Amino acid sequence: MAYQALVSFLVCVFLPALCGVVLVCRFTSQRERLSLLAFGVVAGLSLYVTLTFLLTSVFDLRISILVSTVFILLLAVFYLDSLSDVRRELFTDPVIMRLAPVFLLVAYCISSRVLLVSKGLLRTGHLNCFGDLPLHVGLVTNFVEGQSFPPESPILSNTQLVYPFLSDFYSAVLIGAGMSLEGALELPATLLITAGFIVFYRFVCSLTESRSAGLIAALLLLFHGGVLGFLRLEDLSPGSFLRSVTYADLPYLAGAAGDAEGYFLPSALLAYFIPQRSFLFGFSLAITVLTLFREVKDRGSALFVGILIGLIPLFHAHTALAVALPLLYFSFFLPFRLLLWVLLTALPIGLVEVSYYAFQSATANHISFNPGWMIGSESPIWFWFKNTGFIIPVVFLSLFLRRIPRDVKSLAVIGYVLFIFCSIFLFARWKWDNTKLLIYAFIYFYPAVGIVLAKLYSRFQWKPVVILFVLFHSLSSALDLVRYGATRGKTYVLWDDIAINAAYQITKKVPAGESILSAPIHNSITLLSGRPMYLGFPGMIWTHGGNSYYRERAISRFYKGKNRNLPGDPELKYVLIGPVERKRYAPILIDPTWEKVAESRKVQVFRTR
Repeated sequence: MAYQALVSFLVCVFLPALCGVVLVCRFTSQRERLSLLAFGVVAGLSLYVTLTFLLTSVFDLRISILVSTVFILLLAVFYLDSLSDVRRELFTDPVIMRLAPVFLLVAYCISSRVLLVSKGLLRTGHLNCFGDLPLHVGLVTNFVEGQSFPPESPILSNTQLVYPFLSDFYSAVLIGAGMSLEGALELPATLLITAGFIVFYRFVCSLTESRSAGLIAALLLLFHGGVLGFLRLEDLSPGSFLRSVTYADLPYLAGAAGDAEGYFLPSALLAYFIPQRSFLFGFSLAITVLTLFREVKDRGSALFVGILIGLIPLFHAHTALAVALPLLYFSFFLPFRLLLWVLLTALPIGLVEVSYYAFQSATANHISFNPGWMIGSESPIWFWFKNTGFIIPVVFLSLFLRRIPRDVKSLAVIGYVLFIFCSIFLFARWKWDNTKLLIYAFIYFYPAVGIVLAKLYSRFQWKPVVILFVLFHSLSSALDLVRYGATRGKTYVLWDDIAINAAYQITKKVPAGESILSAPIHNSITLLSGRPMYLGFPGMIWTHGGNSYYRERAISRFYKGKNRNLPGDPELKYVLIGPVERKRYAPILIDPTWEKVAESRKVQVFRTR
């Protein structure tokens, strides 16, 4: 197993990253060593994953991995001389040399608890992952088992998948090359969180021409979350303060989707990067594009950046929307000839993806008027202060300071535009999903906050104020990261040994791609088996823009033998009957003509025709 994991790392991580580094050297002016590696990881993995996915329309997964690996290796060799050409220009940023290990440590600690295998159980160490992770596991296992092209939804059989899936496809690629499921989920998170924050630091440095501003902005984003949440620690405390800090059973201090006290801006790492896996590529690719777009200098670099821009919608739809405004702004300062080359590359790629999501997904078209967002009857001033502290006033102040660079102010204005729109309109069915855009408002705010604080820090008497400011705005999220990353507290069971054994039997006895009827729960055995569900968790179907009513009703009637018709997927052949189904739909009527094709303890799978 260790040998297979090493092969998987070399083929699916090292070679794409090497290719990315070579391309970044060839087509950009990035010369800082660690930053060059970070940009290379993001660009190389993005190109590699997309190419491999496109090849699956012709070949199976393993052949696609082989062909794409050969291609990126040849591409790296073709441009390899770029490394020798820039070797003398490379330099080392001492700040990022100190920051990078922090990013890596934090990323590893929280990523290593995404999926835990112990005592025959599959668990997660993150409460936010308990609801979301089974869908991603279903996507991964569906791809491993031979997903159709275009992909089918794993939670609504016989319908096309409209959820951005390439992050999960990359995990499937890692498994196809020999890595375990838990490793394939954890490694991309560790890599892309680390690379993404390094890229963000360099982006802020390029905007502000200040390493101190980059450091402050990166720390504020790393520990982003509801600012005053730490005040609740005493009320939530089960004992001593030390135990409270390390007690992982407590609710998230920085905030969560259903927070009773109105803290709705949770830790970015725990709410976006870890459970919403498409954000991993989305964020790092967006910041990479914004950084490199400002450095386009010739046709080659314009084409390279254009390809990366075109890929964004395929990785994360909300990111594509959030990155459009700053790209539009920066395009005004790019020579028209170079801008034309960018557009000629980005538009054909991106418009195909945007059109696919727009026409297939009801969520993509769901924009509604909802002034106040989730404030309710609470004072808007208090609501935003307890969630964001002094960030918004400092950003507003920066707009009137003379020595703040124009691009920093412009980006802050774009952040305000996003902030205002998200406070007035809903861009999804579920209100809290607006935070997927709101996080970008703060990403665009932090360069302005960073440069203001950096200028204050340069004056000796203001240093304690700056340090306290950063600590004040970081404490709540930092405590959450300690409790859910550094500690080994409570875990949440996703699948027990019965479910795992049953899923294994299904993979052996039910052909890949065949849908299975089972109870519509978020952690169904069907998802673990890599087979599409007739109907997954209705709440998730709703947030994705679907309608589960008719299928929910059909499932109940089917199990009870009242009606064997299944709307939406009349050709479905397989039915799962396990503990959940027996409890929810008792008494279940099993037709004597059904053929039992798989059985594992309390779980049975029948072929109905």
